Amino acid sequence: IMPSLVGSEMCIRDRCDMKVSVAVFDHNSKTLQFSGINQDMVVFSNGKATMLKGDIDDHFEDPMADKISIDDDASYYMYSNGYYNQVNEDGVNFSYEKFEEMLKSVQGKSMPEQREFLLGTLENWKGGTSLNDDISIIGFKL
Repeated sequence: IMPSLVGSEMCIRDRCDMKVSVAVFDHNSKTLQFSGINQDMVVFSNGKATMLKGDIDDHFEDPMADKISIDDDASYYMYSNGYYNQVNEDGVNFSYEKFEEMLKSVQGKSMPEQREFLLGTLENWKGGTSLNDDISIIGFKL
């Protein structure tokens, strides 16, 4: 992906300011492979969070660097930094720590309930302010 984008309008002077997450599931071997460019993935399983770190775009090396076993009870989240970069009416960022704690707190809920909780929390945090960054969160169970 990266070589094909260099020189496009998404890349300036061989620097691409983009975020990409890719997850590949192999149900036969019960594994998940993850790769991210300026993106991470967090997996919650048995009350524990595991971070799968993506690469930064100018140090991108292995297209499918992280391979883990699929846990039937796990929840998987790919996300941009937009949620935890949101600023409230007092000018305070939501923070990554609050974001991770929020994801941990919803583990007993269904995915639709998690969505509603995340949307409600965001609206309460923003108050009367508008979005200051785009937000992408993909949460799933296998």
